[in-house]
Amino acid sequence: MTWTKASDRLPEDARDVIIAREHWVDTGYYCKGDKQWRFNHMGVPHVASVTHWMDLPDPPKGEEE
Repeated sequence: MTWTKASDRLPEDARDVIIAREHWVDTGYYCKGDKQWRFNHMGVPHVASVTHWMDLPDPPKGEEE
């Protein structure tokens, strides 16, 4: 996985990704309808200024318990 510059390319609409904004890394998504990045903090939605993003990693694969 590598960081993608948000000004170069955007992810698919409303798909969760890892976002970098100023001095913070979080998960969020890009909404093409209003052309804004969004993330939730403690259950409250926020609009963010995002510089870079990357896909979420695949979940771990392990034995069933």
